[in-house]
Parts: sequence; structure tokens; C-alpha cells
Amino acid sequence: MEITERRSGDVVILEFSGRLVIGDGDSQTRKRIATLLTGGERKILIGMAGVSALDSSGVGELAAARNAATSAGAEIRLAQLSPRVGSVLKTTLLIGVFEIFDSLEEGLSSFS
Repeated sequence: MEITERRSGDVVILEFSGRLVIGDGDSQTRKRIATLLTGGERKILIGMAGVSALDSSGVGELAAARNAATSAGAEIRLAQLSPRVGSVLKTTLLIGVFEIFDSLEEGLSSFS
């Protein structure tokens, strides 16, 4: 799993690439989100276009990230879900928990 980070104004954009599964991306996701929240970031957009696989551990990390963000007064939104990732989030009922956007641009605009 690779996580590329960039900024647009006061929004941190994380672009995920690879497998968000147990042992490959789950702990990396947790650490990166925790670091951002501890550093005072309050607007995080995760681009998921490059995610090729998502399992229950990855789903758990996304849910934990959202809960941590909410507790810190921050927001995490998702963009660019592949059909496979969207299906997993729909099956686990997380599709209704996150604000999800078709493009990074739409996700960025939603923070305005």
C-alpha cells in the first residue's frame, strides 16, 4: 500500500494505492490518520481510485479513522471509489457513514 499526501488549502488529500488489507495497508492507514489528527488537521479527503483490494481489516481501519476524526472534531471524506471498493463498503453498510464523492475535485469542494 502506498499513501501519497498533498494539500489543497486546508484540506489534506491522501491518495491510496494498492491493497488495503490485513498486514498490507491497515496499520499504515491508522498511523497516517493518527499523525494528521494529532497534528491538528481537521479536513481529510481520501482518494481510493488506486485501491485494488479491501478486506474487513481495511474496512475496520476506515471506520476507526472516521471515529477518531469525529472525536477530534475533524472530517474524513472518501472519493473515487472503484466498483469493488464501493461494493465492499455497501455490503458493510459503511457506504452511508462516509460522505463519498465521484472525484477529488467534488470532495474538495464539499469542504467549502
